[in-house]
Amino acid sequence: VAAEPANAHANYDLGKSEQQLDNAREAAAAYERAIAVNERFDAAHYRRGVVAETLCDPKEADRYYRKAITINPRFAKAFAKLGLLYLNHEYPKLAGEVLSEGVRINDSEGTRN
Repeated sequence: VAAEPANAHANYDLGKSEQQLDNAREAAAAYERAIAVNERFDAAHYRRGVVAETLCDPKEADRYYRKAITINPRFAKAFAKLGLLYLNHEYPKLAGEVLSEGVRINDSEGTRN
């Protein structure tokens, strides 16, 4: 990655590796570099949201999951994680709305992510 700092996919892969090693801060930094190179990299936003949850930052997780959904409105995993985030933080109505919307969008097209 040091040789290719402008490679979004290399930084994303590094983030996944760091995340699997439980190095949340390093994973977050790698995902942020991937996003800086390609701000429309939906999977990097999604994974950055997962890391934000690991770091006990639900507001950041919300922001990254929503960005992933904005980029890819059919990103079922992002809808699921966002809905669970709301459910875990005592927002059951909002969780239901998000999860229902994710199901509606993905069922209407017949394809899932």
